[in-house]
Amino acid sequence: MNPVEPSGTVPRSRVEEPRHRPVRRCRPGRARHRAARRGGPAPAARSVRSGLDCTTWIHNNDPLTGGVDCTNNTGGPITFHADIVCGWAPDVTGNSVTAWPGQTQESSGHCAIYSSGIGHIGWTVE
Repeated sequence: MNPVEPSGTVPRSRVEEPRHRPVRRCRPGRARHRAARRGGPAPAARSVRSGLDCTTWIHNNDPLTGGVDCTNNTGGPITFHADIVCGWAPDVTGNSVTAWPGQTQESSGHCAIYSSGIGHIGWTVE
């Protein structure tokens, strides 16, 4: 027996559930890339460590290009480079740059064309 539904409602058996694309299992750190591929903005990671105030980014027109902009908040020069995780392709190390006190510098890189996209961007102080 079917339970009696309140008047004006559709029985549960007839309500269509929203259809979603199947979820692909990815390695940790892929959320930003998935958001970028769906057309949404990739959230920028912002962190302060080792005297650098850094913001990561993925290029708007080329989702295989990304990098990090860092401002030096110390009293001396700091050399750093971007570390870009490229999914199924080899990871990329960005150009090495030196930021003088109070200066902002950028290190960037480009993943191979066969990459599944940028999954994570970090930086390393040299």
